[in-house]
Amino acid sequence: MDSRFRIRFDIVKTIYNSERKFVIFSYDASHGVLLLRSAKTTSSDTRCDVVFSDVRAMELRISSDGITISEVELAHLETFKSSPLDLMEEGLVAYKVGNDTWSGFVLGGIVTTAEDYEDFFERSPLLPT
Repeated sequence: MDSRFRIRFDIVKTIYNSERKFVIFSYDASHGVLLLRSAKTTSSDTRCDVVFSDVRAMELRISSDGITISEVELAHLETFKSSPLDLMEEGLVAYKVGNDTWSGFVLGGIVTTAEDYEDFFERSPLLPT
C-alpha cells in the first residue's frame, strides 16, 4: 500500500448517523455523484439527503433502516471481493456505510448532507446544476 494514503486513513471518524430510513435515490455515473435520501414521514416533516462526490466504487443496499457513515482505514476495503483498493487515488476516502445489521462501503470524494422541507422527488440542493 502506498504510504501517502496510509497516513490519511489512520484516523476513523463518524461523518453522519441517523435512525431514519434511507434509499439510494440516484447515481450519476458520468460525474460519480451518489444521492442517498430519507423521505418525510408521519414523525418527521423533513427529508434528508446525503451526497457522495467522485464515487469510484461502492457496495450498498438499496435501502437501510438507519444509517451510519464513517471514514475508515483502507483495510476495511480489503474485505470486499470487488477489489476496490485497485481504484484508490489521492484525494479519495474510504467510507463504511451501514447499520447494525449490514456493512458496505463507498470509495469516493467528500460527503455532504442537507435536511429540508422539500418533497421526495424535488431536486436536492446538494446536486450540481
